[in-house]
Amino acid sequence: MESVDKQKMARLNNLSKKIVDCLYCVHRELGPGLLERAYHLSLCHELDLRNIKYQNEVYVPINYKDMRIESAYRLDLLIEDEIIIELKAVKKLNHYLHPNY
Repeated sequence: MESVDKQKMARLNNLSKKIVDCLYCVHRELGPGLLERAYHLSLCHELDLRNIKYQNEVYVPINYKDMRIESAYRLDLLIEDEIIIELKAVKKLNHYLHPNY
């Protein structure tokens, strides 16, 4: 069991490194200041170029009492059914990300 967990962690770490490299390539190519959609579509193209499987704009349902809300959440990207990517394009980071918050 432990070796399976180590194998999975190694695979996820490797996939994470590939994703970060894709994100870096998109940012290096496009630079700052664009709308989120431009980065999103460019990242999808970069993932395609590297044959990394992903699902785009995946809806995640929730249940509330007796009601199922099919489109309660939307993930920007779900990569290899393992890693969720939520893209944000901001001018600057908000104060709540400050370590003294």
